[in-house]
Amino acid sequence: MPSSNVLLLAVAAQALACGHALAAPFSPHLALDFGLSAKQLAKACRQAVGRAESALQAVVNLPPEARALSNTPEAVEAALSDLAEQTAGASFLRFVSTSTSVRQAGRACRVRVERARLETFGRADLYDALRGFEGRTERLAGESRRLLEAQLRDFRRGGAGLPAKDAVRLAGIREELAGLERTFLKNIAGAEADDAVAVSSPELAGLPPGFIAGLQREDGSLRVGAGRAQFAVFMARAKRPEARQLLDSLHGNLAAKANLPVLERMLDLRQAAAKLVGCRDHAACVLEGRMLGSVSAVTSFLYSLESGLSSLADAELKALAALKDDEEGREASDRVIHGWDWRYYEDQVKRARCGIEEDALAAQFPVEAVVDGMFELARRLYKVEFRRVPAAASWHPGVALIEVADAGMEAGRERPALGYLYLDLGRREGKPPGAFAHALIRPRRLGDGRRQPAVTALVASIEPRPGLLSPGELGPLLREFGRALHLSLSSAKYARLSAADAPEDFADVAGVVFEHWAWTDAGLEAITRRRQGRPGTAVVLPGKLRLCRDVPSGLAALRQVALSMLDIRYHSAGITDTTEEYERLAVKFGRLPMTPGTHPQAGLRPLAGQAVGIYAALWAEVLGADLFSRFESGGSPDPILGPSLRELVLEPGAGRDPEEQARAFLGRKPGPRAFLEYLGAVKRKKKV
Repeated sequence: MPSSNVLLLAVAAQALACGHALAAPFSPHLALDFGLSAKQLAKACRQAVGRAESALQAVVNLPPEARALSNTPEAVEAALSDLAEQTAGASFLRFVSTSTSVRQAGRACRVRVERARLETFGRADLYDALRGFEGRTERLAGESRRLLEAQLRDFRRGGAGLPAKDAVRLAGIREELAGLERTFLKNIAGAEADDAVAVSSPELAGLPPGFIAGLQREDGSLRVGAGRAQFAVFMARAKRPEARQLLDSLHGNLAAKANLPVLERMLDLRQAAAKLVGCRDHAACVLEGRMLGSVSAVTSFLYSLESGLSSLADAELKALAALKDDEEGREASDRVIHGWDWRYYEDQVKRARCGIEEDALAAQFPVEAVVDGMFELARRLYKVEFRRVPAAASWHPGVALIEVADAGMEAGRERPALGYLYLDLGRREGKPPGAFAHALIRPRRLGDGRRQPAVTALVASIEPRPGLLSPGELGPLLREFGRALHLSLSSAKYARLSAADAPEDFADVAGVVFEHWAWTDAGLEAITRRRQGRPGTAVVLPGKLRLCRDVPSGLAALRQVALSMLDIRYHSAGITDTTEEYERLAVKFGRLPMTPGTHPQAGLRPLAGQAVGIYAALWAEVLGADLFSRFESGGSPDPILGPSLRELVLEPGAGRDPEEQARAFLGRKPGPRAFLEYLGAVKRKKKV
């Protein structure tokens, strides 16, 4: 659908649905039913878990001599994939349903399914069945071999091979860990909701009027919360350093009293669990199977990035200190960039570089043009087409369903869908902020040889009026759309090896590449071409718009290096004082001293939900920039390279080693140079 406005289809979805009221809504998969009540949802979830348990027991009951690929590894895979599909809609509704009870039931279903999966991977009888098959003469290669290896790794991590006493102990550890992780996140959420500082009118100098208007008033004062949204704006725009320091101190102690003992207990339990399943430490256990598959590989990457960014970060610090001297006066300034200073002065640099007021900049990115342009750019880059599915089943009238299919098929020939993409972009109560892509149905090969299309949702929370995107909102939407394409185009034989199960440090790479493309001349032309239809909107040239892109600085990148190293060391080095280690790494890698008296690790969410995962986003940035470097930036998508990227990197999903995928496209080992060039840490090589 290259010539039509895709987003307006979402806006008009409710009216279209009314026009087809007598027809049965089209569902992209029979298991997806978004109309269930909370009670029905809970029942369906229980039944799905029961069916999976029966299917897995049938695998166990087979006599050893009867074991084959189809009835052992593939049967285990089918049972778990069926469970995921049969509970996909219920689990997803925890994010998007308008009903509080349904959202709660969706969360409960998600917990039930995760518990069932953990119990499955702890089953010694299933592990013995897989190992019994592995020992037979049937030789496996390609995806079948990769599936069996992944399954055996899952069962080893799950403790299926442990003696009964150790298995019971491991189950107890993991149950306690799950509770601690929930507590850790709940404490942070509670602190973000409750912790705030009172500010006077002079302390609001520099802040946008809209931000001030949204502040709560208590006892005659306005209160700025320590939560991420208000904290980020206040630290970037508030002119008074004393006010920034006060909020920085509050934010740095977010949930500290409650969470410090929780964190220490989590670290101890993770190490104990890792030892039980035969890993040197928790980090080594988690990294097994990832692209950077060892602690030494991750730390080597982080040290090399720190080395490449050092000169840039030092120059940035010097420039920020000069700005501080100018603003505070040389006599008053201490000439030091503190933790409460760097966001403020970096924001000044970025705004000066852009030179466009926020409202005028947002006017360049009306959401309907951006979404329409994303589809157009993807069509040109990956040779795919998009068609709206009328009268589709969904969870809200404003949601649109888009079919994704290969472009260039002969006229009159049936085009099998590669996937289906739900667009749910509007803001509403109960919906999480930000943007994310979610795999509802993973693609896989069915028994008759047909490929089951992927079903993916692209979810965002965009205010319909004025319907304009800032670069801070634009970037995540572009990236998550690129990730949704990866989920849709994956062609692996097994759902377990689809892009939805790609290693965590590879999962976001396609999104990074697409975001890079969107900021080229061709990409910006596509996503901004309809802005001329908005009265009074001046057209800004792509080169000028690129100056307004939210490019991370060397300091910001080094902060991620520091947090990544902290995460790795917490889970591999037996750290006894988590605050002391944070303070040491903040200076060594991040170049900025920790605010005295704070304990920032207590508010670091990934330490609960994504332990040993902080580095993954940084590695995705590096690898994505490297893959994009093969293209000539600024021109039209290459008719050969785009499809090659799709074939070699997007389609294999997790069915092929990600290092091999990157090498196949790059023709060499991936490296950080393109990322360093992108940040300006090294000079760009001339194209030959």
